[in-house]
Amino acid sequence: MNGITAFALSDPIARLLGEWSMELNTYSIILRIAVAVIFASVIGCERSSKRHSAGLRTFVLISFASTVSMILDIYLMMSYSFSVPVLSAATIIGTAMVSGNSILFSSRNQIKGLTTSAGLWACGILGFTIGAGLYTVTVIVYTSRTARTTLRSTSSSRAANIFRTSSRSSAASG
Repeated sequence: MNGITAFALSDPIARLLGEWSMELNTYSIILRIAVAVIFASVIGCERSSKRHSAGLRTFVLISFASTVSMILDIYLMMSYSFSVPVLSAATIIGTAMVSGNSILFSSRNQIKGLTTSAGLWACGILGFTIGAGLYTVTVIVYTSRTARTTLRSTSSSRAANIFRTSSRSSAASG
């Protein structure tokens, strides 16, 4: 039994779903791909709604590719006794290239797209955890990522409201 399978056996969500979700079968593959697409869609919708360079399709493709490469690596390691996840390593390199190319330098020596790049990288890693069948890790990472985004949006809108309120009061008094 390899390390990923041993870790998946201790996964509470996988135990709740049943033995089938821990194995590599048609239903577990469908579940893993569906979860990857749904989670990446939520992240991608948030990014595309703010008109960032990488949107829904980019995040879904990165997560989908990571999930499928991890599933294929697990299959190859079980069937042909490979000990190194070669496809996942290649996918990490590809994700790094795509996310690195999303960083732009503006004319004022400002970096643009760094958050998009980090989001693509995180979405790729999320795809690997889903593909490995590590459902609890996936939920924790996804929840922390979406909670951070929600908190940032909430604090930005509060700051904007405070600025508007202080501008109105200073205009009224001036």
